[in-house]
Amino acid sequence: VYVPAPRLASLARLLVKTVSADVRLEDVANNVTLETVSGDIILSGVINVLEATGISGDIRVRGRATEATVETVSGDIVIEGDVEELDGASISGDLRVEGDAREAELGTTSGDIVITGTVGSIEANSVSGDIRIGKASVSAEADTVSGDIHLNGNGLEDTDLGSVSGTVR
Repeated sequence: VYVPAPRLASLARLLVKTVSADVRLEDVANNVTLETVSGDIILSGVINVLEATGISGDIRVRGRATEATVETVSGDIVIEGDVEELDGASISGDLRVEGDAREAELGTTSGDIVITGTVGSIEANSVSGDIRIGKASVSAEADTVSGDIHLNGNGLEDTDLGSVSGTVR
């Protein structure tokens, strides 16, 4: 499903549901809800509120969003743009935050969480995946059962890291 930019600019809210089709939206400007079973989701532009869910497809956000809730079962999630409030979850897919965020709450069961952008406040949880935090400006909380935690945050005021059988660095 591809919706050209001129049509999107005039919509206050957009809802797209697919089973196996990919969804690609460019220059999105308002509230967006996307649901797919096995298709990929690719978004760019400025988004007020984003809700994107998928079962086995990947989700990639390249724009900016005020609020973003992104969930998938086995697909990967990549946030390349800036998001003020990010809530991301995946069961077996990886979750990457390459852009900046004011707040991020991230969780996986067996996928890795990798944060290379600057995030003000991070809460990251994984059961068996690794957690890598490259930058954080205020606080970082990360917990994993059997994965490793790698922290390279400069200027952290509050840090809480824990792993049952993994390594904390």
